[in-house]
Amino acid sequence: MSYPKPKSANSEIDLKLGIKSSLPNATQAIVLSYLIWKCGDKKSKIAYSAQNGDGLVLKSEVQEKITELLSSNVSNFNETLFKSSLLENPLLKAQIEALIVGFELIWKLARFQFVDGSSFSSERTGGKRFEKIISYTSNIDILDLLVQSNQKDFLKFFYEILLTKTPSNQSVFDSFRKLLTVFSETAIYKIEHNNQDLIFDNLGIYKSLLEDNSVSLSDDKENKGASRILKSSANEGLNYYLSGYNGNVSKNQTLSEDELKAYSERVENFLVLTNIKLNTSDNQTQNSNISDTIPFPHNRIIFGAPGTGKSHSLELDRKNNFADDCFERVTFHPNYSYAQFVGTYKPTITVKETDSSLTDEQKQILSILKDKNRSGQEKYDLLYDKFRDDSDLTRLPLLIGIYSDDEFRTKKADGSYTANDNGVERNHGRAIRPYIDLNLDCTEEEISYQYVPGPFMRIYTAAKQNPSQNFLLLIEEINRANVAAVFGDVFQLLDRDENGNSEYPVAASEDIKKYLAKNGIPEDELKIPSNMYIWATMNSADQGVFPMDTAFKRRWEFEYIGIDENEDKVKGYEIPISATKKVNWNDLRKAINNKLITLGINEDKLLGPFFLSKTVLDSAFNKEMDFVKLFESKVLMYLFEDAAKMKAKQLFNVVEKQFIYSEVCKKFEEIGVKVFKFNDEDVVEEHDISSKEDAVPTEGKLF
Repeated sequence: MSYPKPKSANSEIDLKLGIKSSLPNATQAIVLSYLIWKCGDKKSKIAYSAQNGDGLVLKSEVQEKITELLSSNVSNFNETLFKSSLLENPLLKAQIEALIVGFELIWKLARFQFVDGSSFSSERTGGKRFEKIISYTSNIDILDLLVQSNQKDFLKFFYEILLTKTPSNQSVFDSFRKLLTVFSETAIYKIEHNNQDLIFDNLGIYKSLLEDNSVSLSDDKENKGASRILKSSANEGLNYYLSGYNGNVSKNQTLSEDELKAYSERVENFLVLTNIKLNTSDNQTQNSNISDTIPFPHNRIIFGAPGTGKSHSLELDRKNNFADDCFERVTFHPNYSYAQFVGTYKPTITVKETDSSLTDEQKQILSILKDKNRSGQEKYDLLYDKFRDDSDLTRLPLLIGIYSDDEFRTKKADGSYTANDNGVERNHGRAIRPYIDLNLDCTEEEISYQYVPGPFMRIYTAAKQNPSQNFLLLIEEINRANVAAVFGDVFQLLDRDENGNSEYPVAASEDIKKYLAKNGIPEDELKIPSNMYIWATMNSADQGVFPMDTAFKRRWEFEYIGIDENEDKVKGYEIPISATKKVNWNDLRKAINNKLITLGINEDKLLGPFFLSKTVLDSAFNKEMDFVKLFESKVLMYLFEDAAKMKAKQLFNVVEKQFIYSEVCKKFEEIGVKVFKFNDEDVVEEHDISSKEDAVPTEGKLF
């Protein structure tokens, strides 16, 4: 026997006021969303769209099921017209932010996200649309009850709406919009009037209409977010009690004033009952139950030898337990500091720019640079092609350094990357560069100091603001920095109680207090909430790593990944070692490891299954000879310079007078895997490559 889960605190309402996206023909979007749900086995989450150039189309299997449903219930169904209408449906044409505002904040029907987990700002520029997932709320079940009461007439009405025809059955349309009106009664809107913010709901409109014949919904400057969609939906007649035109609304002329008055009173009673606040003085206890569904420790470090899949394991756990917009990733490096991790004041330059002075391409570049949900590496990869024609690429790392706190690798001409320690700070002097805020709305340049939060403070703030969601700070290579210096006084917060909250608080500095207050968190001390997780990877085989003291280690749960764990994922993967020969990667790896063990090399220096990453292996099949160089720089160099540094002569078959790395590489190019002195029982067979396609594995894919 179990008991109900405690009620979670609701997150603050996000009015999405900065969004200028419109949602015309919202009725069509709502109708199609219902049909997708009904024909998708009424699942709570459905990936409904497919990429078609820069646009989207409905997935073929979804479209076929909807076509079958409508054709069997609508007598004059025209499949050609129906398919044509789908191409213009807002579910496929509108920006995701407009869909979020309409479906989440107004009608509470569904939530949206990108299939690839991109930031919601990705569709703001360029006109490209990306594949989306729709996650339904229980309101879709209520809509289904209405449809089931008169399914044939409703399906005919839906068909007419999708074809932009005037509904032939007014009573069905009225029932539909009455329900949508009820759904929207908890929605909140905001406009600016007389230089003041006016925040209101539908009830405020009804009350004004009972005193006046017309109410304006127009912002003194420009309608944004929910109020923007309110205007267009009122024009479509989606609120049964209102009639909209050109930014103004009036009472539905078919209704009497008494009917509007009675309905507004019912809405007021409903809002009183739904605006429930929990009377509890122990917010920490309330928060402590949110994380019960996460089956992992709050402070967690995965460690093991190079290539054992530590980062991949954490990434899988993250995707299974955290929303895509509820985590942040950071990579530690030797120069990483408290100022970068937690935050500090930096000089801020507000650059004079206007929308009219920027091209569409420049706006797109700025959108990517300022996207806080993308790492520096992701930004670099997205923008590489736009800068590759320059005489050099020095501008791009500098730009990314301005907007990113993490370091990244730069791409070389052959498509490979530089080593991961070529960070922006090392190459471009991050420590002395100003923090630049490119504000497109400013009218003049200003230089000032402002507190710039690091990844820890950003996740901490988000977790405090949204107690009903879990948040994750993911740290790569945690021991490559001096963790005592990077964490500073935050180190004390890592002691968690049985509920996952910080056991001991630390005093917040004045700059942190001001930053938190600005974000609606008036606190004088810091305590990590239970809905904030910190996970990390650690590779103890790295040279030059910083040791962790016992006090730091005991605050983490350590998980070890064995050297052969997950090897089944690479057993069938064969790699080219020359233009004509290939070998099984896992057989080669294990033979090398067996020799290293014989030589007394510790396990943390051995090669894991994923020592050659997916990126490297993918590069192997562009040109076979390129992979020989990659293998030399990745495997041979690691073995020669690190793992077997003191016993290299016992590992490699090199008899030249000068036993140097270049001779090892030369010998590998001549004799392949025979460059290794394997144990007698270890045999690595070489196979002929008759064509490039034969070199590509048919099984054992990495990911």
